[in-house]
Order: sequence, then C-alpha cells, then structure tokens
Amino acid sequence: MLRHEENDSTPSDHCKLVIDEELTIYVIDGIKEELSKELDIYNNFDLNLAAIEEFDSAGVQLLISFTQEIKRLDKTFTLSSASPVVIKLFDTYGLSDYFNLAKIA
Repeated sequence: MLRHEENDSTPSDHCKLVIDEELTIYVIDGIKEELSKELDIYNNFDLNLAAIEEFDSAGVQLLISFTQEIKRLDKTFTLSSASPVVIKLFDTYGLSDYFNLAKIA
C-alpha cells in the first residue's frame, strides 16, 4: 500500500511517500498506477521503504522504472529509508549504489 507521509514543513512540490508491507508482483499494478499519478503532481520525491516485509524482483523493476522516469522528467528522487529485506535484495542485485543505500544505512 502506498501512502503519503504527512509533514507540515514539506514544500508543496515535494512528495514523501511510504510503501507499507510489501512490494511484490501481487500488488505492483496498483502501486505503479498510484506512482504514475504522483509524477504528474510533484517535482521531488522521497520514498520510505522501511516497513517493507516482502519484496521481489517485480518491486525492484518498478523502483528502477520509477527512478528512471523521474530522471527523464528532470525531477529528483531520494530513498530515505529501507527495511533489511529491501537492502538485502538491492545488495543481491548489485543496486546498493544505484539507490544510494550507503547514505541511509
């Protein structure tokens, strides 16, 4: 499930998103649709994956696609937090540097 992280000090062009519980092939279509809507509204994205308990290659592909689209649109992306499950899979796929995990570890 995708939700906004509320914060009174967040600038209006900044979107803080949290994905809870899972990012797997079973929920990917709904999350992809929600992320696409957010791309039309905001210029800066902060993604929190600290609550992810299940994560698979479909989730990895979605995140790569999302970050590539953000770059193509000349917007910014930050991964602010990641659960051990997310970190392990990024390490396995050699994506720790791509998602700048050293910054959040």
